This record gives sequence, structure tokens and C-alpha cells, in this order.
Amino acid sequence: MATYPLINGNKYDYSSIEIDVGDIGIFTGVKEISFTHSLEPGEVRGTRAELLGRTRGEYSAEGSMVVYSEEYAEIIKALGDGFMEQSFSVTITYSDTNAPVQVNRLIGCRITNMEGGGSQGTDPLEVSLDLSIFRVETDGLNAVSGILT
Repeated sequence: MATYPLINGNKYDYSSIEIDVGDIGIFTGVKEISFTHSLEPGEVRGTRAELLGRTRGEYSAEGSMVVYSEEYAEIIKALGDGFMEQSFSVTITYSDTNAPVQVNRLIGCRITNMEGGGSQGTDPLEVSLDLSIFRVETDGLNAVSGILT
């Protein structure tokens, strides 16, 4: 349980994370990363207005990353020809002074959409990647039991 005020440590911020993309390596040129996962149960109603029960549901996960152009080139080069067909994992490690280490693993990622380009100005070129994800693991825990390995 967190205690406040937090005097001898830091809360996590974006500089607290390390992003490891599969066997490719650790990337610092990641401007943004996000993911979501859900378990949507089915409803059992019968002839009643209220729920009689629920099914286990269907689990799904997706995410996205915004990387700088050079990092994008490294990622697709490492994935090789057919890079949008290749699966990889992303490990996001949160660590800061006197704070516990937390780890999210995005397992079985595939790039489903890529958006790039540029415009006049001083901003670096970026590439947005949408990800299809098999599952999200948080500190070694899975959202559903009995997962396939």
C-alpha cells in the first residue's frame, strides 16, 4: 500500500520506463507507448430482466507505439521481410528511486498499421505503430487463468 506524503522516492514518470522490444533490444527513442486489454463477459438473461449469470467472456488486447524514424527502421530491419507478419514481445519496466520495480509484458505483438510522414519544422520524424497483442502480463500475472503458453 502506498504511503503519503512520498518523501524518500519518486512516482513513476515517462523517464522511469525502459522499453525492450523482443530480441531487438532496448529502445529509448520511443515517444509514446500504450496498451489496453479487456475481458468482455457474455450475459445470460433467459426470461428475466436481470442477469441470471455471465459467461467467462472473450479476452482481447491491443496497443500502439510512437517511435522516431530511426527506431522504426531498426525494428523493421530486425523483423525482416514480411515484418507485419512477425510476432515479437515488448517489455515495459517501470523503475525509479525507492519505488518497486513493475513490469508489463506485451506478448505476441504484431504491427497491424503504420503511419508515418513529416512536416516542416523542428520536430523529429515519427512513426505510429498499431499493435495486435496476444496478451498483457502484469508483474507475471495474467488477466485470465489457464492461458496457453
